Amino acid sequence: EKSKAAYQAARSTSQAAIDKLPKVELPPPAQAAYEAAKVQSKRAYDRSKSVVGEAVDGAVSRISVMVSNQAAYEKTVDGDDDWAATLAALELETADVLPFYSVFKKMDTDVPYGEVTTDEFFSYLRIHDSPFVVQLFRAFDVNDATSSEVSPKLDFQEFFLSLFNFGTLSSEGIVDLSLNMMEDIRRLRANGGGLIGQEELHRMVQIVYDFESDAQRTKHHTEVIMRKLSEKCDKDGRIDLEYFKRAESLAPMLFGPAIELQELLLRSVATTKWWKTQRGKKDDLLRAANEAAHVRFEAEAAAA
Repeated sequence: EKSKAAYQAARSTSQAAIDKLPKVELPPPAQAAYEAAKVQSKRAYDRSKSVVGEAVDGAVSRISVMVSNQAAYEKTVDGDDDWAATLAALELETADVLPFYSVFKKMDTDVPYGEVTTDEFFSYLRIHDSPFVVQLFRAFDVNDATSSEVSPKLDFQEFFLSLFNFGTLSSEGIVDLSLNMMEDIRRLRANGGGLIGQEELHRMVQIVYDFESDAQRTKHHTEVIMRKLSEKCDKDGRIDLEYFKRAESLAPMLFGPAIELQELLLRSVATTKWWKTQRGKKDDLLRAANEAAHVRFEAEAAAA
């Protein structure tokens, strides 16, 4: 409104100055050219006014949504001391959380509102709900990750913490998370093994790329990965799990969909700079926690 008033005042001043100019009679050709230019100028002005009006309306609409989202968010977390403590521990402000809440509201399209389902999650992101990414989604549900529920749901706090944790993972962390979701790898680690062969890799390719019914594509993709790693395979065609994890972190051959999901989520919620800052803060918090645990361990050992 202030901008509009200033514009009207400036226009009135300009018109008053124009009215004071002496009237000059122009030759007919010059008068015709002047009138044509005047018409074109009016059209350009009208177009400019329309564009500015649309921009202002869009800005007002966005601000209205932001104010509405902030009010809804504050109502959702009002009086929740645990949530306040969580944000304080992560060194986050309400302004950091609101973009997540905005995305959550956009995803949450089904009644009853207040929880995001698998269908809503994948529909918003426009990605195929393969068994692998569904497992990733289920891993997000920090309160119910082992539930047998067909369509797991996330309330906002679960949604935020899950996306925050997933978004601040390094590429190696994503690979480790993905490996931990594989039954063969869990069994291998439980038995103290450290080598994976073509059979385990074949099953992981089926799960990650949803090739369950496409044996030819599974075989081809598995062989491509094995060829790239052949120099590090033993005589039985097996490769050290830790080497595989490091190689996968540097240049994803198997878990590309997990890396792509992270990138998609990051772009949907906040800027690259914001995520980089949060990764740094999280690393500092983890480092401090590890140092504190080490000091405590040494103190207990000395006391014993």
